[in-house]
Amino acid sequence: MQAQLRRIYEFGPFHLDADERLLSKDGQAVALTPKAFDTLLLLVENGGRLVDKEELIRSVWPDSFVEENSLNRSIYVLRKTLGELSGQAKYIETVPKRGYRFVASVVELETDADLVLEKHTSAEIITEEEVEITDSLPPDDGRVLERMNINAHACSISRLRSHALTLAAVVVLLLVAGVVYWWAVAQRGHAATTARVKSIAVLPFRDISTTSDEHLGLSLADVLITRLSNLKDVNVRPTSAVLKFEGQDVESTAGGRMLGVDAVLEGSIYRSHDQIRVTARLVRVSDQSPIWSGQFDNKAGDVLALQTGIAGQVADALALNLSADEKATLTRAYSESADALQLYAKGRYYWNTRTWEGMVQAEYFFRRATEKDPSFALA
Repeated sequence: MQAQLRRIYEFGPFHLDADERLLSKDGQAVALTPKAFDTLLLLVENGGRLVDKEELIRSVWPDSFVEENSLNRSIYVLRKTLGELSGQAKYIETVPKRGYRFVASVVELETDADLVLEKHTSAEIITEEEVEITDSLPPDDGRVLERMNINAHACSISRLRSHALTLAAVVVLLLVAGVVYWWAVAQRGHAATTARVKSIAVLPFRDISTTSDEHLGLSLADVLITRLSNLKDVNVRPTSAVLKFEGQDVESTAGGRMLGVDAVLEGSIYRSHDQIRVTARLVRVSDQSPIWSGQFDNKAGDVLALQTGIAGQVADALALNLSADEKATLTRAYSESADALQLYAKGRYYWNTRTWEGMVQAEYFFRRATEKDPSFALA
């Protein structure tokens, strides 16, 4: 009867009995999980040859679907058991992206009783190594490792879901924080804009009509100055201070710096037949940023509506808390006669020149205004 041969492998201080499924070191048994032992046996039997990851997974886990992570864990356990992690020796080489090779010299013993057939194999050690798993794995406990292999896929899915929920929560919090931040910035910006505007200069409006009415731009500015001067919270420069800017090509904020004010009200006038369009803009002098702008279209003779609309919106832009008297002043109809209002505006222009000839012209236009509307107190 032919004796049964046993497969026994020796490498370094280790003795691997394939039939008894036993690994020993210097005569002392070394504990290995079944999958780790199968992985070691396959590598040792193919000593010196590259074993692909797919072949390892297919051979060690033939009836199970496992991820590459399970193979990595088995390799880690083997390296720790064989002493590689402590730098004692080199047994398993990693070939990046491909697989593993057992590189230590292996002696294969085939025995029946006292007959020993020795077969020596060797392989060149390659220094390139790919780190596939950290050294922070749990201790070499067989039951723990088996449970980790079984639940690896479920744990991966759970971690992905947890990370996704965490990321979603962070995104929502960032969005909310961003909205709150920009709202706060906008509020602070608005408060800063209105808080600093304590003084205003109304520059003569530019008349861009093809057939311009003489001094209409200054007349409109003068009436606005009169209306806005009744606001207690704003210091409005008098008409005599802005008279020099009529017909001058001076940038508005530069004029505001010359007058020492926080904001400048400027605009343009365009007349076409019986229609008039006024565009107005309130600009902060310090940084040339717009505080308010508006466009007004009306009949050419209805100057009162234009004056009232512009003055009221400027007050709103400055966020002023107007008293009942101040509101009445801004909207007061000094005269129901459009002709009387225009004549009065021209008279104001000449009166502001502070010259003898100007006073004579002012008296002329004021008298004509009172003829149009005898109840026109300002005229």
